[in-house]
Formats: sequence, structure tokens, C-alpha cells
Amino acid sequence: MNEPLSDDPVGNLTGNILAAIGQFDNDEKARRTAAGMRAGLELGRWPFQAPIGYLNGGPDTRGILIQDPDRAPLVKLAFEEFGTGRRSRPEVLHRVTALGLTTKSGRPLSAQSLAALLRNRLYAGWMEVPKWGVSVRGDFEPLASETGCSGVCSAFSAAVGSPCDCIGGNTRTSRFDVS
Repeated sequence: MNEPLSDDPVGNLTGNILAAIGQFDNDEKARRTAAGMRAGLELGRWPFQAPIGYLNGGPDTRGILIQDPDRAPLVKLAFEEFGTGRRSRPEVLHRVTALGLTTKSGRPLSAQSLAALLRNRLYAGWMEVPKWGVSVRGDFEPLASETGCSGVCSAFSAAVGSPCDCIGGNTRTSRFDVS
């Protein structure tokens, strides 16, 4: 609407109705988008930005994660070395950083980013969005085996001296906030 609204009760009512219709339209689009994303997840597709080590597939492969040829081998190495106990988390971080593992923006990973990466079940092929009640096997090649992930869980438990709370453990900590 290009005409200005009058500054009287009728103009105020008209403005409020138009605003409510706009808000309804936005809410409905958001609901349909979330429903489509959830349906994709249930089919094993990842509708969010790909994590480090993966790339989002092209337009014909929407939702499919493909391995990043530069970062995937380094992510695999991180899981192997930390999961077998050959190296501590700081040693793994130093090694993969020296070999060139960076964030998507080209910065080195922080210790917290590496810890989150190692605890993320997506790397074992599991996609989880607790808010939507979705936990399914992804339609992509995992960068870490379930066995390797269990080793990571054991290494985390040994390092902090508490029950496992990562991949293969009692609780799942991979969370994707879709609020």
C-alpha cells in the first residue's frame, strides 16, 4: 500500500490490520520453512551450513553433505589421533593446525572449536536436532567411524575424570539450535 494512512481511528485500525496480515504471512513462511527443513532432516539431508570438513552439495544435491577435500582428511586425523589416545587434545589441535585445518573463514580452530567438533555426532553420520525431536542417520559419508567416536568419548572421559558425555556416551551433546 502506497497511500498514507489517516491519523484517526479508521487509519489506526487499517494500519493494525495490515501489520497483522504481514506478521501472519511471515509466521506462515517460517512455519513452512521449518517443516521443509525437518522433512529434509528425516530423509537424511542436512539443511544447515555444513560443518568443518564438509561442504554443502550443489543446487542439484540440496541438503547433501560432501567431504571438503582440504579439511576432511584433517578432521579424520583429529578423530583418529585423539580417539586412539596417541595425542592429547592440545597436541591434536597443534598438529591439525600446523597441517592447515582452519575454520570456513580461514582462521585456526580454537581449543573450544576442536572440542565441539570432536563431540559432534554429525561426524559419525548422525544428524540431531533435539528441538525438532529428530535423530537420524545422515545421507552422507561420515568422517569418523562409530568406533573412532567411542575412542574420542573415552579420551574425553579420561581427560576430565567424569562419565562420557560425547559421542557414543550416555548423553548426546551435539545440538543444533534452530530457534
